[in-house]
Formats: sequence, structure tokens, C-alpha cells
Amino acid sequence: MALHWLVQVFLWCLSSATITSSSSSSSSYSRNSENCQRSCGNVSIPYPFGMGEDPACFRNSQFNIICNESSTPPKALLRGQEVLDISLQGQLRAKFPIGWDCYSESGNQTDYYPGFSFDTYGSPYTFSNTRNKFTAIGCDTQAYVYGYPIEDSMQKDKFRFGCMSSCSNPTSVINGSCTGIGCCQSVIPADLKLFGVKIKSFNNHTDVWSFNPCSYAFFVDQEFNLNFSVSDLSNTDFRDRNGQVPVVIDWVVEWNETCQEATRNLTKYACLSENSECSDSINGPGYRCSCSAGYQGNPYVHGGCQDVNECLDKDKNNCVENCCFNLLGSYSCVCPHGTHGDGRINGTRTSLSLLLLLIGSTWTYWMWRKRRSIKLKEKFFQQNGGLLLQQKICSRKGDTFKIFTIEELKRATNNYNDSTIVGQGGYGIVYKGILPNNKIIAIKKSKLVDVSQIEQFINELDILSQINHRNVVKLLGCCLEDQVPILVYEFVSNGTLYHHIHKAEHLPSISIENRLRIAAETAEALAYLHSAASIPIIHRDVKSANILLDKNFTAKVSDFGISRLVPIDQTQITTLIQGTWGYLDPECFPTGKLTPKSDVFSFGVVLVELLTGKKSVCLNRAEEERNLAIHFLNAMKEDRLFEILEEQVRSEGSKEQLMAISRLAMRCLNFKGEERPIMKDVVVDLQELRGNSENCQRSCGNISIPYPFGMGEDPTCFRNQKFNITCNESFTPPKAPLGSNRIKFHIGWECYSESGYRKASDSDVSHHTDRSPYTFSNTRNKFTAIGCDTKAYVYGTPFLNMNGRHDFIFGCMSSCWNPTSVINGSCTGIGCCQTVIPEDLNFYRLEINSFSNHTNVWSFNPCSYAFFVDQDFNLNFSVSDLSNTNFRDRNGQVPVVFDWVVGWNETCQETTRNKTDYACLSENSECFDSTNLPGYRCSCSPGYQGNPYVRGGCQDVNEYLNKDNNNCKENYCINLPGSYNCACPHGTCGDGRINGTGISLCLLLLLIGSTWTYWMWRKRRSIKLKEKFFQQNGGLLLQQKICSRKGDTFKIFSIEELKRATNNYNDSMIVGQGGYGIVYKGILPNNKIIAIKKSKLVDVSQIEQFINELDILSQINHRSVVKLLGCCLKDQVPILVYEFVSNRTLYHHIHKAEHLPSISLENR
Repeated sequence: MALHWLVQVFLWCLSSATITSSSSSSSSYSRNSENCQRSCGNVSIPYPFGMGEDPACFRNSQFNIICNESSTPPKALLRGQEVLDISLQGQLRAKFPIGWDCYSESGNQTDYYPGFSFDTYGSPYTFSNTRNKFTAIGCDTQAYVYGYPIEDSMQKDKFRFGCMSSCSNPTSVINGSCTGIGCCQSVIPADLKLFGVKIKSFNNHTDVWSFNPCSYAFFVDQEFNLNFSVSDLSNTDFRDRNGQVPVVIDWVVEWNETCQEATRNLTKYACLSENSECSDSINGPGYRCSCSAGYQGNPYVHGGCQDVNECLDKDKNNCVENCCFNLLGSYSCVCPHGTHGDGRINGTRTSLSLLLLLIGSTWTYWMWRKRRSIKLKEKFFQQNGGLLLQQKICSRKGDTFKIFTIEELKRATNNYNDSTIVGQGGYGIVYKGILPNNKIIAIKKSKLVDVSQIEQFINELDILSQINHRNVVKLLGCCLEDQVPILVYEFVSNGTLYHHIHKAEHLPSISIENRLRIAAETAEALAYLHSAASIPIIHRDVKSANILLDKNFTAKVSDFGISRLVPIDQTQITTLIQGTWGYLDPECFPTGKLTPKSDVFSFGVVLVELLTGKKSVCLNRAEEERNLAIHFLNAMKEDRLFEILEEQVRSEGSKEQLMAISRLAMRCLNFKGEERPIMKDVVVDLQELRGNSENCQRSCGNISIPYPFGMGEDPTCFRNQKFNITCNESFTPPKAPLGSNRIKFHIGWECYSESGYRKASDSDVSHHTDRSPYTFSNTRNKFTAIGCDTKAYVYGTPFLNMNGRHDFIFGCMSSCWNPTSVINGSCTGIGCCQTVIPEDLNFYRLEINSFSNHTNVWSFNPCSYAFFVDQDFNLNFSVSDLSNTNFRDRNGQVPVVFDWVVGWNETCQETTRNKTDYACLSENSECFDSTNLPGYRCSCSPGYQGNPYVRGGCQDVNEYLNKDNNNCKENYCINLPGSYNCACPHGTCGDGRINGTGISLCLLLLLIGSTWTYWMWRKRRSIKLKEKFFQQNGGLLLQQKICSRKGDTFKIFSIEELKRATNNYNDSMIVGQGGYGIVYKGILPNNKIIAIKKSKLVDVSQIEQFINELDILSQINHRSVVKLLGCCLKDQVPILVYEFVSNRTLYHHIHKAEHLPSISLENR
């Protein structure tokens, strides 16, 4: 540890020496440049820039800034353009004028100004391609940029790029949007040295003159708040408001050298500061300098890059408070003496002694708890028949039944947290649990069991564990280490049939087809229990609350809490009457005997529930209707069946079908058990009633076809004909012309001969989605054109206007002079251009034109292409796409994204008024209006996923299974419907989240107890120490002397009072120090200011003499003598308290105050 601190001190000394040296160099530079003006108005002018006639003030004449002081405030000018700011990161912002093109009502040009042409050839300046955008404003506007790259600026019109903007009326313009309607923008290419702007019009503004007589075009810093609005189109409003706009220019310190070349000649090398670095420009030739990591300042001057003290800014270091140690170009986190760790936030640190104490105490307590728990679990395991069950399981090979430990189930349920309860009643409580393999289980904690019946319970458990049927809830295992045996079942997620029939008023009702299927599946499960199991089982409590539904509404029979096994040689058992009123077999009351036919009766009641939607027993109904079975049988006898059926059942089922189901239910409810059908016969009847209807086809080749889409002639397979997909199976694999919202579309093209004759064309591409739920996605598609002499237009019509008129035009332009100017993968106007598309595009027609019919570029680019394309599609544009018909051959069709709605002419508010046509059928689904065409669509609520357009389609997302879906610590996540919860294990507390809080409860209590004990010890020790010093410093003697003087204001202060007055003797409170000690300024609670003198060690043998002198001095009271107000004797050395005199010493004013006016003779 000592060596570590020595290293830190050495580094600090080295840092201080270097900083001093650097400061000296910087000071030297400043003295040599004293005459250089470093600001003009509000603009700072850092070297290598400068002003004036002294060439030492700037690197060379190209960095010479002219300060126009005739303006208020003065303006900094570079080549005539006003400079707004200069950054040492290689960028400056300057104001440039906008261009305009204005017309009269008759179409005559009244005013034209192309803007500016700023020649930067042979200079360190290049227009920034990352910060600027080319922008045009107008409703009948084409704007071109004729650009010249850095390689050769002597030839004309090397490339063109630009954009087009159109609109038919002011209402079609969206304020703040620049997507081609009233305003368009385009990125600019790299290496742009010299350019000019041309502004043109389609129809000389004659169609739009009443609200837009002018077009505008300009470069602008994309971070500038352009704030485009419809008012910018009127008259000359935009020009008047924005005569000039900011443009960003990239600069290098030497435009014709790389770093490698510059370092060969250090006499001209520009990176003069120590701790600076050189980097080549990525926007044209040249290099620039920057300070190394951990340094900041000006790399172009000696000593300009200074160390960043990360310790002064918490955002620049991640050390614990007061643990940061600054280093040259970096910093270190160091723990205080007596602790160890890395000193970082979220790092490790602790007191060593406290750590050992905590570890020892925790280990002792944990061992005691563990030993006690083991003994208790062994007792319960034997008491609950665990040894007998183990013996039975071992005799079965390959059995998956498991005897769980109590710890496994506690972890699975977060110690039986209330949030995991999924059911409870007279039988006990059911919890949802998650095993370490992410399997979800249901854990049933029953109430107290009869110990005398344990052997019978184990025998029945052995049989029930062997049941394996898809419609029976699987018994997975048990735990016998608790006071009452705990059973573990598979988890079924969608609640009970009872809930869906009787308590789910907010959910769509179950269809007749699903009701029949649920009844058939329940019947199959009971038939299996009665006849297919190894020993026949009577359920004894068949009811809708014991029929669970999974996410697909598949029925699973559950709760065998009172099931009984029937010996092979018997057909009935005698038992106490158990079960649920309303479902009980009436035959068991007089005889006390149960048979499989008792389950048939109960099933008949469930079948009637499915038909009527009524509860088995309801005291709120009329007396003759309270018992559902009797009420149903009376209705059948009196031919009133359809009066008691649920409305949806009546509307969906045919009369014949409903009568057949009711007759089956009537047979099951026969009071004579022998006349009831067996469950096997019930299964056969229900399967016949369900019929053999085929499912809708849900895929075509590799394309999934989810509802509301569908295929075939069955209208129930899709929402309406506009969602009907035709599957062309003549292809391999089959193709769906309308597969989802991503569709392949045709590419438009136009090709020319060497002489400029258009020899081939397929540019007449159009598409419309009139009165349909589809529109072109404005967020996912881009309009793209490829070619070196290419103009591509889109004539579009929005949904709001389908009268055949073209409401707007948008597009882009692409140009290049040779293949080497094209950048593979780049689509910024050189060989390839792209633009966004407007909202609500219902119809479009594509048009491709050329500037010169490709005559100048025919040798390497005879064709132009234009198309819409999904922006996520890997277009992979390259220079080879320009040759011949390569691009067309490689990409005959490209993917385009369509937005679709389920109801194109309705909003959510309108459609919810008519629930019969409402499309969001699933529970946990939501409706929202489309932003890109009239209509609405549905989505699953947060925490759910699936298909919101079908019943039961939105299923809970199990956030536990995917770490990206939760921020819980590992294995601390508990899934909840639509959400999740982070919970700490038993015996700990906190929020269980990553970067959250969590600590062992016993550790927390121990920490609190240890801290309190330590604090009390410190406090007691401090009191004793203060008493010792008080007596040692003559406190009792002084108290005696003061008490003898009446009305004395001299006070004996406590040490706490003086600490509060000086903010614990903070260095900022020091007002003087020397050989005598240190003097602090202090403020008492009554706001009185005092001077507190902490002396050095005093001679203990002279204490009595010191007290006598203090007694005399405290009585001195003269206006020219500093008053002694009191003292403190509870510190090792006495502390004296004086009145505070604010204007320092006479010595200071005579000898050290050169900056102050001299004291007059009178005052002296």
C-alpha cells in the first residue's frame, strides 16, 4: 500500500512539473503574440486563424480574417462571407445568401438570383458533406447544383445533384416537413470545392402563383432551425426572413499534404503542441491537428494542449467522491487509507475489519439456520410418506415424476410471493412458478391433511402421476419437505372456463365452434380417466372452474384434489359426499355411492353452462331457475330451449345443431345414472356435432398469411376481399402477389444509343391504391434514381384528392463525369440519388428524363433507372450498376413496403361505436389511428404479442425467457400477465433489478447493528477525550474565574460549535497562517462573524499561567484592541475566538497591495 501511494505522489509531482513547463511555454507564446487580436465582435479567432497585417498572427494569408468594425457588433469576414464561429475541430460556420427565382401571374420571370458560387480551389476549405444539406422551397420548383470536385476544377459541369418540390395548394404542405411537398432536401457529395446553383420551374409557377410566386434554393447547416412553414411560400416572405443562412465549411491546416508527408518536414509541421496528434481529412486532401485524449486546447501553438483534470468534473470520471487522482492525460481512482478496492462507482470497496466481521457473523448464522432447516425437512419428508413414494417411483423406469425440494419451489415462486398467486379457494392456494430451465409450473399448497390417510394419499399420488393425456393437466411432481404435501402441475396460462363464461364481460364471448371443441376435449379427458388409465379414476368434482384453457383455448381438466381410484373389480365406491353444489350427482345423496356416471352428470351441467352462459347455481334467479340443471330440463320439456340459450350461441349455431347438443346434455343429466351415456359415447357424439371443417391455409410458399389476410374461396378465412391473397402455385416455391406489407415492385428504366436516341424504355410505371386499405409507406421507402445523366420524377396524388389531378411532383437528380467519381455504396447524387416520399401517397406515376440523353456518359452509362425501394433492402449500389443493363438484370424487381389498415375509412373512435365490425378481437389488444392514410389498425397491448385480429391472439410475453425484455438480475425475474416483476430471493431485500438495490436481510441487520455499535463507541470515546482535554487545558480553573465576574460576555465554546462555524475547518475559511498556527473565519448561528485561532502545541506545564493571562486578556475592552470573545478547551490545544476584522493588516496595505490605491497621509 505504501509503495502504491509513493507511485501516486511521484506521478502527481511529475504532472505538476509538466503543467508548469507547459504553462511557461504557453505564456511565452502569449507574450510573443500580444499584439494579435483574438476576437472580432462575438466571434473568437483562434490560431491558425488571425487578423491584421502581422503575418505572425495567422498561419498564412488563407487564414487571415478581416474584422469589419463598421458594423455593430463588428463582423468577422472570410472571403467576403460573415463568419459565425470557428472550431478547432476543423469546421467553421459562415453566412451565405439564398438563391431565388420569382414569376409574375402570367408566368414571366420577374427576379432571379442563383445564390452564390464560392471558389475554394487551392485553399484549405471544403463544403462539409456531413453537416450541410441542399434545400429547395417552392410548389413548382427544380433546383440543381453544378459541382466541381477537388481533383479537377477546370472542367465544366462535372456533376449535378438537387431535388424537386411541388404542391397543389397550401393545405397539402406540412409545417416543419421537407419531404418534397413545398420543401425538399438532398445530401451533398464529399470533396465539393466549387459549385453553382440553378433554379428552374415546371410551369413558371402559373398554377400556384396565387400562394407561391417564388422558388428558393440554398445550402444550409442541417442543425440550423430552418422552421419551414406554409407561410414561407407566400410572396417573398422566406427571402425577407432568411436573406442569408449558415453553411458549415470543413477546413484543414494544410490542404495539399497528408500527415505522413507533413512530418517529413517538421519546420512546416502545424501540430506544434506537445500531446497533439495529426489526422488526415476525410473530406478532401489535407490534414488537421487535435489534442490527444485526456488533453484539451489549441494543438497549433506550443503548450496549447493542456491536461484535462477529470477530477474536477464528475462527468469525466467514475470515481467515488474524493477518490479521484488526476494523472497526465488520464486519472486514477484510489481508495482512502484503511479501505481497499478499485475506488470506482459501482466498483468494490469496504473496510477490511468490518468485512471480516460481517463474513464471520453471517457464516455462523447461516450454518445454524441451515442445520435447523435440514432436520425439519427430514421430519416432514418421513411424516408425509416420502420414503414410500421414493420406493414406488424407483420401480418405474424412465418416469419424469419428480420429488422437489422445498428450496426449488421457493425459488420458483420467489418465496411464495403474493404476486405469483393464480388461484385460491377452500382446497388451498395455487402459485405460478418458474424452474431454472424456464419451465413454468403450477404449485398447489393444500390445507392440512389427515396424517392417518398418508399411505392412501401416496398410493393415489403414484397412480395420478402416471396419467398422460393432452387434455388432462399433468402432475409433474410433489414436495414432501413441508408440513403439508405440495403438488406440482404443468401451468395452463389462460384461466378457467368458468372465468371465460361468467366473469369476462370485457372479453369477446367464446364462439360456438370453440365451445363445442372445449366440450369435446373435456369429454375425451374424462373418458380417458374412466377407462384408459391404468386404474379407473373418478374425478368427483367436474365443473367449469376445474377446466383450464391454454393460450390456444385448448381444454385441460384439472384439480384431482378429491379424485378417487376405483379398484379393477368394482364399478363404484362409497364415500363421504364431496364436490360442488350444482354439479353433484343426485343419486349419491341417498346412497353415498359414486360411479363414473357421476362425472357424466357433472359434465352435463358444464355442457349446459356452455350453451346458456348461466352459472350452475344462482340464488339471485327465480326459485325454479336457481338450479341450472333443473331449469334446463324443464325448458326442454316445455319446448323453451331457445329462450334460455346465450344470444351469441343462438346467432352462431344452427337450430338443428343446438337441439342436438341440448339432447346430449339432457341425456347426461338423467336422474337415473344407468340411463346416462358413458363418456366414450359422449365423445363420439360431440365429434360428430363438430363436423370436419378444414382449417384456412395460412402460408403460401415461404410467406406466412396471418388473419385478416387469407386465401381461398371461404370468406371466413379473410376479413374481406381486399385481404384475399391469391397463391400462385405454378412457381417453386409458390408466390403470393400480395403477401404481407412488403411487396416486389417493378423498376422503371430508360436507355439511349451513343448518338442520344432513346432506343428502349420502360418508364411508364404507375400504381394506385384507390379506396383500399393500402398505401406506400413514407417511413420505410425511398425514391431512388441511378444514372450519370438522370432526372426522375414522381407525379403523385394523395388520398384526400382522387380526381385524377397530379397534386405534387417530387424526385431527385443524379450526375457524374466518369466511373472513378462514383463511390460504391453511396447514394448522394453522384451516380445515385435518393429522396424521401410524402405521406398519404395513393397514386403515382413515374417519369425518367435526361439532361443530355446520356451522350456525354454513354461509354460507361447508357441507361437511367428509377424506383421505390424498401430502405432496409441492401441495394448495394456500385459503379458496375451503371454499365449496360447490369442493374436492371440484377434487380428486375425490388421490395417496396406498403402500410395497411384494417378499416381504411374509419377511425378508432368511429369503429368502436359499432362493435359488430370492430377488428381488434383479441383480449389485451389496442386500436390506433393510422398516420399515413385514413383508417385504423390493431396491436397487442404492451407485454403481449401475437395477432390482435383473432380471439385469443395476443398472448403474454414471458419476459423471464429473454434478458433483453427485462432488467432483472439473473433468475430474479417473475413473469406477470402483460408485465414482469423483479424480486429478490428469500432472506434478501431490494428491487432485484440490474443496477438496482439488493442486500441480504441478515447482512443488512448486521450492518446496521455494527454501524450503530461503532458510532456509539466513537461518540463515547469523543466525549471522554473532550473531558480529558478540558481538564488538561485548565477548563475548570477558567470556568471558576469567569463565574466570579458578573455580566461577562466571555464564552467557553464547544468544539462542535466551532466546527459548524468553519464548515469543519474547511480550507476556504482560512484567512491567515504562520508560525503561531492558523486563523479561520467563522460564522455563528446568530450570523456574527468571528476569527478562530488554532495554535500549535502548548507547554502543558504552563497551563495555569496561560489561564491566568487568558482571564486578564478577556477583560480588555478598547475600540482599537481586537476583542477576545472566548475559547474552546476541549481540543488537544486551546482554541481562541476573537472578533473578526475584515480589511486585513496594515503590513499588507503598505507592502503587498500594489493593485490598491495608496493610503493617504491623513489616514496614515
